[in-house]
Amino acid sequence: MSKRNPKDLIEVELPGHFNAVKSHLSDDQKKVSMKFGADIEGSGQWTLTFANGELDVKPGLAPDFDIAIATSTSSFDAALNDNPDLANFDPAKIDFARLLKRLKPELADQVRQISGSLKMGLLDADEELMSATVKFGAAAPVAPTCEIYVQESDARELAEGGMNPQQAFMAGKIQIKGDMTIAMQLATIMMS
Repeated sequence: MSKRNPKDLIEVELPGHFNAVKSHLSDDQKKVSMKFGADIEGSGQWTLTFANGELDVKPGLAPDFDIAIATSTSSFDAALNDNPDLANFDPAKIDFARLLKRLKPELADQVRQISGSLKMGLLDADEELMSATVKFGAAAPVAPTCEIYVQESDARELAEGGMNPQQAFMAGKIQIKGDMTIAMQLATIMMS
């Protein structure tokens, strides 16, 4: 697979995978409306809006996002290009059917109840491969009050649905530092 860049991933790959599965959305799922921000230092900013069963991607970071992820181009490269496991990771292998089952209007409401920001770190043998700051709501503080770290192999298993987040935390596969409120809110959403 060729080297990925943020622009192509956000503007081409994600919409392409979404378009491949959007015919499976139920009428209730089409009612979900959420706005995501992506801020990749040195590469650009984007707003991804999911509404009426469609995904719209535009350059620039909208001020009214529900969730925004900020990272650096070097973290992006470290995660998706420099790491052999992730460089060959095919997003088409994600179980979108499982993810679509969870897409409900209540989920968007639950996410909007979270206020704050956290740092998520992806580890490889306890060395940080990449990190990203996730802000919930435009009014969230930039400085994270919670940090979550997980090994790259465990993160993939969590994303693919092969590992339960609560069990992973209890087994020490997810390390949390700081205020655990946001982490607990996210776990509740992931388990619902």
